[in-house]
Amino acid sequence: MSVVFAREKYDQIIGEGLPLLERHRLEVAKFPDLMKLEIDADMYRLLEGKDRLYIASARENGELIGYFSIFVNNHHHYKRLLVATEDVIYVRPDHRDPFTGILLLRFGEQAMRTRGCHVIIGRTKVEHDHGRIYQRLGYHPMDTVWIKRLDGG
Repeated sequence: MSVVFAREKYDQIIGEGLPLLERHRLEVAKFPDLMKLEIDADMYRLLEGKDRLYIASARENGELIGYFSIFVNNHHHYKRLLVATEDVIYVRPDHRDPFTGILLLRFGEQAMRTRGCHVIIGRTKVEHDHGRIYQRLGYHPMDTVWIKRLDGG
C-alpha cells in the first residue's frame, strides 16, 4: 500500500501520536531519565489557533506511521522573515525506506511554501544524523547546538 500524507489538527492526531512520540523519545532523547514525555497540549492548541503550528501525518492503510510538526513564526531578529522551524519529525523504524521520510519532508516544505514561509529550518541529532537527506533536498548547514545538564544528573 502507498503512504498518504495529509495535514492533521493537533486534537485529531495526538491520541494516536502519543505512542509514536514515546517511541521517538526513547530513540533520540539525550537524557531519557530527564526528558520524560509531557506534551504541553495548551501550547500546541494555542499555536494552532494562531496558525503557527502545522502538523503533517504519514499514514499507511489509515495507520499513523510518521509525523512532521512545524512551528511558523516571524524571526525575532529579521521581523519580515517568516520561518518554518521543525518541531519534530519521525517515521516509524519499520517504515524507514528510502522515500517515506523524504516525501514527508517535501510535503511539509510545500505546505510551508504555500503558507508564505521564506525559509524552513530542520534539525538532526548527532547520534541519529540525517543531514545527508537535508543536503540532498537543498538544505545548508547553519548552526551547531550543544546541551549540558545543570541538574547534576
